[in-house]
Amino acid sequence: MTTLAATPVAAFTTCPAPWGMLHVAATGAGIVAVDLGAETPDFADALARRLHGRVLPAEDGEVPASWRATLDAAARQIGEWFAGERRSFEVPIDLRVSDWDRLVLGGAARLQYGETVGYGELARRIGRPGAAQAVGGAMGRNPVPILIPCHRVIAGDGTLGGYGGSTYADRQAALAIKRRLLALEGVRPGSEPATATNRRGSNPVRPSVARQWARAASSDSPVSRSESSHSATSWAGLLILDPTLRTTGAPKESHRGA
Repeated sequence: MTTLAATPVAAFTTCPAPWGMLHVAATGAGIVAVDLGAETPDFADALARRLHGRVLPAEDGEVPASWRATLDAAARQIGEWFAGERRSFEVPIDLRVSDWDRLVLGGAARLQYGETVGYGELARRIGRPGAAQAVGGAMGRNPVPILIPCHRVIAGDGTLGGYGGSTYADRQAALAIKRRLLALEGVRPGSEPATATNRRGSNPVRPSVARQWARAASSDSPVSRSESSHSATSWAGLLILDPTLRTTGAPKESHRGA
């Protein structure tokens, strides 16, 4: 049996989304999770297991004021983004991912508002040509969708590509959210083939509230996540990677561009 630390390791809040609600969680280092669809108990339990400690709602008296301030800033900025009043984010991110995922997510973070690329093109940009499938895997493990805009990474033929989900209904709900996120940026995927860079996007999601909007049931997609070296990562439109972190190569597989 796993014993959780007595001291809370993260706090979370909710904020409105076009399909219902999403969850945002923070640690003392920054935003550690954004979830686009899970029910609150499921989200809190999964995050507690991932961080090996207690996770509390932001209004709990044990939550430090600095954590609440970070959550308030993130929720406000996400709301502004949904309203079309913001195109980038300025909140710290506690990015706990493997070196490979950090490399890929750093590439995704550099995509501008309304810009999209294929999985294969993103692999090429980060210096790992042929690793399109491995790039897609990293997109699906993104712990902070929207803040790191993996919804802007799509299939090479201009269609949506993937966006999480372990069943057909899950995937359809997730893709509906991805399409909605892209539409907010003026992108309509699927109407024409993707060039090296187009105007659209991609993101990992765990949809369950999404059924209210996508009319499809959804659940958490179980993925393994290696949470090796991590640091608070600053946002000012771009993800600023810690140059001291070592990046590993992609899994030793050769994949055609997505």
